[in-house]
Amino acid sequence: MEKVSTLDYKSVEEDRGWYKIWVTENTVIHILSILGFDYSDFKDCIEISDNLCCIYVGESDNLQKRFKNHFSEKSSSFSRHIKAILQNDNTPFSNEVLSNWLSECYVEYGLAKDLDKSLAEHEAYLINSHLRILNHESNEHPKAKPIIEKIKQLN
Repeated sequence: MEKVSTLDYKSVEEDRGWYKIWVTENTVIHILSILGFDYSDFKDCIEISDNLCCIYVGESDNLQKRFKNHFSEKSSSFSRHIKAILQNDNTPFSNEVLSNWLSECYVEYGLAKDLDKSLAEHEAYLINSHLRILNHESNEHPKAKPIIEKIKQLN
């Protein structure tokens, strides 16, 4: 397991696995403020490691392809959510703003072959073990619902 810059996604294996997307605490504070929420109401539920906060988790049959989709301005659910949030910020939005934002993310990942359970079971565990502010599907964390509803309104 390692955290890599999203700029280095081409170095990731073309294999089945799980992943977590991490950003700085200031970025989470900014996202939540755009959505009209106070970070202090959510801080204790968010996974924090190495001064980074995990905002999204997922699984894929091809990690490299998934990262390319997420971090090259494609229309993945992750990039759509980020775009909707950034378009509602008080600063002018452009694809450059989105690219800059995505370049500041980090990805942690692991391979399916190293798990002692199915990839889908592991993803469900990851989604619900902490608050993932940008995961919508299967997110049953008690504090996720208002965030999910607000992002749906923006899309």
